[in-house]
Amino acid sequence: MATVIPLVLAMLTGVGSLSSTTPLPTSQAPPKGPHFTSCVSREMETFRCWWSAGTFRNLSEPRALRVFFLKNTSPKVWQECPQYSWSVESECFFNKTQTSIWTTYCLQLVSQDRGITYDNTCFSVENIVHPDPPVSLNWTLLNISQSTLHFDALIQWKPPSSADVEKGWMSLVYEVQYREKAGPRWHTLGWDKSSYHSLYGLRVDTEYEVRVRCKMLAFVNSGEFSEPILISIPKIATKESRIPLLVLLIFGMVGVGVLLLLIIYSQQQRLMVIFLPPVPAPKIKGIDPELLKKGNLDQLNSILSHHIYKPGVALEDPWVEHIELDFDELGEREGHWDTQRLLQSTPPACLYDPALRDDDSGRASCCDPDLPDPDSPHMSPTLSSPHPLSPPTGG
Repeated sequence: MATVIPLVLAMLTGVGSLSSTTPLPTSQAPPKGPHFTSCVSREMETFRCWWSAGTFRNLSEPRALRVFFLKNTSPKVWQECPQYSWSVESECFFNKTQTSIWTTYCLQLVSQDRGITYDNTCFSVENIVHPDPPVSLNWTLLNISQSTLHFDALIQWKPPSSADVEKGWMSLVYEVQYREKAGPRWHTLGWDKSSYHSLYGLRVDTEYEVRVRCKMLAFVNSGEFSEPILISIPKIATKESRIPLLVLLIFGMVGVGVLLLLIIYSQQQRLMVIFLPPVPAPKIKGIDPELLKKGNLDQLNSILSHHIYKPGVALEDPWVEHIELDFDELGEREGHWDTQRLLQSTPPACLYDPALRDDDSGRASCCDPDLPDPDSPHMSPTLSSPHPLSPPTGG
């Protein structure tokens, strides 16, 4: 027992002397022991580091753990955290004086007496920049499809004021994500330097959530997303949807009917001729149709009595009438006429049968009496005497 106590005292003395010189370069903490959780710079001018006690609940009290840092610039001396935050548990803040870009920082998380180094980490400030979320996120309706089922929207925002983008202190790129409200998966758009982005093919009457985050150009770490905004437009009630289809059909049929009535009314004369052609009135050659309408039967009988009609004869040509001659009968009559010429002093008026008259041939009939020729001299009374010539007497 006497030999164990000096050995323990020697070990404690050794640890104390080691801790008094420099912190341990490697972590001796168990896997779930105290460790750094993150170090973040929002504007590349200051940064903060956080840690956790892990499963060591006895180290969760304030100042139970300490933070030391070392810069790769001279003087290379380990210094304790310049400012512990009392409002936020387990936080170390580095102000503008203690912050240098393009400089490597090494931090160690040690016990209260610096006897144990639980965790260590090294970084440069530009590599831990996580910009603040974009602000003033809003949207504008671009257009609606002709089917009124989809629409396009323009998302706009402003860079965080802490980044001081206008002065060129930080160059940011942005990423837009959107989804249906409470949907399972976000749709991610590519990184872009523009502070606006268009969303195409969104469905009407559907709510969408849109959020944006940013990061430094050519770096990996991105900031937190902005608060999502909701995008939606109600279903557009078109004229076609307001009027039922049945009403449209009724109005269409009425319109077609009115149009047909107008056409019939304006073209009724022509349509009557087409569908009900006029029946030609009966006509009798040489009779005025007005007499038939007036009903003057006396005049009609008088006209009919002075006209000679040949029933049963159908003349194809009113100007040509065929004359039929019976040459056998004419031969017998010629012999009879020769005897009569010898017995009568006047020649016969015609060699033809009076029944065979040429009324419509356009020439004078041989049965008509001969008219005197005004150019020829008058015949002597002796020639026209009805008495037969007496034969000359002898001597």
